[in-house]
Amino acid sequence: MGGSRRKGTVIPLDSQFPAEEVHKATKHFQDAITEQNNDLHRLQAFLNDNNNIINLV
Repeated sequence: MGGSRRKGTVIPLDSQFPAEEVHKATKHFQDAITEQNNDLHRLQAFLNDNNNIINLV
């Protein structure tokens, strides 16, 4: 169990797809991550508001 075996190969995306398509896909993922982060922050604010209301009671 001492030796580590490698599987597969790493291939840069730009060698498989046109650079423009890679940039569009990257932008799409970044936008999706930003949207999810905004939703997460909105939910966190909602939870914080609820906790503050509960603590007032």
